[in-house]
Amino acid sequence: MMNNQDVLENYIDMKKKGASKSNFRSTINIFFKFHKKSLSEIQKVDIMNFYDLLNNDEHYVKDTKKMIFSNVKQFLLRVLVQLESEILSDKSLKLEERLSNQMRITSILNYIYNGKNFSFKQGNHNINSDSNRDVILTNDEVVDIVQYFKMIDNNSLRNNKYLMIRLLAETGMRRGELISIDLKTRVNSHTENLEDTLRKRYVRTTGKTSELRGDKTYYISEELAQDLLTYLKFRKEIEFNKAKKPNEKFEPFFLSSWRIRCSTNYLSMHLRGAIKFNNVVDEEGVFKRVGTHTFRKTINTLRAKKGCPAGLMERLLNHKLTVNQKYYNKMADEELVKEFDIYNPFNFLF
Repeated sequence: MMNNQDVLENYIDMKKKGASKSNFRSTINIFFKFHKKSLSEIQKVDIMNFYDLLNNDEHYVKDTKKMIFSNVKQFLLRVLVQLESEILSDKSLKLEERLSNQMRITSILNYIYNGKNFSFKQGNHNINSDSNRDVILTNDEVVDIVQYFKMIDNNSLRNNKYLMIRLLAETGMRRGELISIDLKTRVNSHTENLEDTLRKRYVRTTGKTSELRGDKTYYISEELAQDLLTYLKFRKEIEFNKAKKPNEKFEPFFLSSWRIRCSTNYLSMHLRGAIKFNNVVDEEGVFKRVGTHTFRKTINTLRAKKGCPAGLMERLLNHKLTVNQKYYNKMADEELVKEFDIYNPFNFLF
């Protein structure tokens, strides 16, 4: 059998395309750091121990653990089924050896796919000494990152990564709120169309703390609103894969290549590429650990530098209701759009 790395590359070449290759490779290499023996020697206990190790690792959050283990299961299914076939057809092995190996492989596959329900504990990625908790971007760094996404989308508004990263940069919305933008939104007793809200220069979404305010409202620049309207025309031509997500109440605005709602990690790998491409480093020359939440902290910092009142900053970021926001919560959307323009640090830069 080929060495582990060759097996992985062969699998990736056959099964993976484009950007997903790098992400898949990195997750399987996490498993290889644990399992240093040949895949032909793998035992059920190896998978059990890897699951326990991953589940108890505080450096990964729950969603990352699930993604890593899901990729490992997918990879092992293909590899072990192929290995089983090779063993059974290997006439150099005694019948007892072939049957023994077949039982070993069957035991592993049953454990992975028919055994326990693999649930994961929440980790805490902020325990790392190189956490991105305090990372803030400069105005120019944000512009460079947004332009990188425009480049990988080939300057086409038919692609969505550029528009998604620009929404994060301009509004500071959370990534969960970003992927929760729908073509229609239920507000109180009526339904709003995304096209109508974009023409008024805001988007409605749901997310963290939304139960305290109802749907979240984020305001956007005139230029971004027009670009999103252009993309919306193209988006309406794409059929949402309802069969895969039958419980979706409304169709999502941004779709993955599977024509379903994008995952929270949809932009992560490209964001790392943008950091390296633009050489976004700290004072010591180390690449900044930029995540999607970094844009939320950054826009708050840049607005503060422009003199934005604390209550308005909280309101524009849809923070939990506080006394500071009392005045701004009474403002109509049209008035808040004007306030957004006054303290927008990226006017005419994108």
